[in-house]
Amino acid sequence: MSDDSTRKDPHGSSTGLELIRPTCLGMRIKKASRVLTRRYDHALKPTGATGAQFTVLVHLHEGAGRSVSFLAQVLRMERTTLTRNLQVLEAKGWIRMGEEGFRRQREIELSAEGSRVLRSGLPLWQGVQKQLRQELGEDWEHALGVLDHLARLD
Repeated sequence: MSDDSTRKDPHGSSTGLELIRPTCLGMRIKKASRVLTRRYDHALKPTGATGAQFTVLVHLHEGAGRSVSFLAQVLRMERTTLTRNLQVLEAKGWIRMGEEGFRRQREIELSAEGSRVLRSGLPLWQGVQKQLRQELGEDWEHALGVLDHLARLD
């Protein structure tokens, strides 16, 4: 059996596709993202929040969610995707969405229940962070820097 570097199409010529899996940054980021998502989701399960929901609540706590559009920009999410996610948080009573105002802006605020979810989730989040920091060791700070750099490419 041939290895990936010599894979041929059925007609015997190189396809070029053999370069995708070992070199594609997108595939690697997605795979790593799924691993991290599972860890944070599992850790935060007692709060009832997913890692993604917790992230939104953190940004709202920090005041980054003055409007749906602004929060979508900060999170690098499509506004419609964020709106669907916010509807779930609103149904859980974790946030309050204001009425649509000027330029279809909707103000968002964290509710007392959302603050409680954040407080109860903090030690769980810290546990995942500590474990990942230990596993990555010296690569921790470098990984954060690379990911920040990639996020700024948008």
